Amino acid sequence: MADEEETTQEESPEQQGKKGKFNLKTIVIIGGTVLVQALVVLVVAWIVRGVSTGAPAPQQAAAAEVEQNAEKMAILSVTPSDPDAKITAINGQDGDLKYWSIRVCVRVPEQGADALQTLLKDNEPLIRQEIQTVIRASDAVILKREADYATLKRQIRNALNKVLGKGATIEEVVIPECIPSSMDG
Repeated sequence: MADEEETTQEESPEQQGKKGKFNLKTIVIIGGTVLVQALVVLVVAWIVRGVSTGAPAPQQAAAAEVEQNAEKMAILSVTPSDPDAKITAINGQDGDLKYWSIRVCVRVPEQGADALQTLLKDNEPLIRQEIQTVIRASDAVILKREADYATLKRQIRNALNKVLGKGATIEEVVIPECIPSSMDG
């Protein structure tokens, strides 16, 4: 027994040396990894901070652009002979006949407003026909439930581009009034 204890005590310093080397190696690897991670975090934070202070925030830039564009834009009625006139159409896509009364305007750059006004006036009957076709063919659910009329605006814009051709620069279709009324007694 005494011999076994002596060999255990003799092996202990060697094992401790091996364990010490292993522990030192592990500590160096873990420390190096932590150091690399810290450097990556610092570099990313530096880049993000530099980008955020160097340029305006995306929302601020978009708001400034909208303000600049709003000053240079004109709103024209698609029925220039009577700007308050409504275009009327019947939609029966869901089996329930609805009589839609709609006013449509377009937002265009000021520098091309006069030329577009002339195009609108020259093509007013075709424009009325195309808008009526769009309303008649539209899904009744979209007409009733879409609060901003995005689908209807897109379809009317496509119809206007079809009638007016490539020379018309229409930024946005504006629908200030869109009123349904039931035709069923």
